[in-house]
Amino acid sequence: MPRRTSMPLVALLACLSLAQADLGLGDLLAVCRVTLRTGRLVEGVVLVASGGYQKYLSTNGFFELINDSLTRPELFKRGFGVFEPRDGIVNETLGSGAYVRRFKATTYFLYDMSHRTPSGLVDVKTELRAASDTTGLVLSRDISYHLRYELLRYVPLYPTVPPKLFLGWEDPSAAPEKLAVKDIARFELVRDPSADWLKRIAAAESVYCADHAEDPDLFLPTWYHRIENESTYDNLFRPWDY
Repeated sequence: MPRRTSMPLVALLACLSLAQADLGLGDLLAVCRVTLRTGRLVEGVVLVASGGYQKYLSTNGFFELINDSLTRPELFKRGFGVFEPRDGIVNETLGSGAYVRRFKATTYFLYDMSHRTPSGLVDVKTELRAASDTTGLVLSRDISYHLRYELLRYVPLYPTVPPKLFLGWEDPSAAPEKLAVKDIARFELVRDPSADWLKRIAAAESVYCADHAEDPDLFLPTWYHRIENESTYDNLFRPWDY
């Protein structure tokens, strides 16, 4: 007897097929595990990167200031692992312990907003000028990228899977909780979510796909734990020096 397939599963498979055929990039979401400085453990959903039609995912992460001077960020990526924010006065022991460096650290959640202004992301100037060494004309094109980030003193954390799945555009029906960075001792992107989280994700995807079955331009978000063995994502996270 042939195996029967439930309608939600059929809708989800059709939705996944459409998403793979789309030329754009969907949002990348992750289940995260946060240990607060009080010792309490919190889990939720975080936006790792926003998709769109640009070349790269608009990558989020953390950004640390040392004595109010800029430092390089800790951007999300495949194999991100664990990040421990530093906030306030830090006494850092260097070498064998003979020297202690004292400094002020302030950590922010780095939110890439570049995907919100696609028309302003790339500035292309084209000019036709006479070349000095030939009698012809040379076409010159200068391309510059305008990247915009927001520094947040909190992590936008969704306690469950948002119904519309479009976290990059701030779905008002699923407003995130604001988890203060200064209260976080340890932040982790989960590579192996529990069975309960997997069940919640599958249910949300089935509902979303059923609601957008006729949408020809579908962006179905993917999940961090699903790209563990997909090396193609190594080149999709926008680097800081982009």
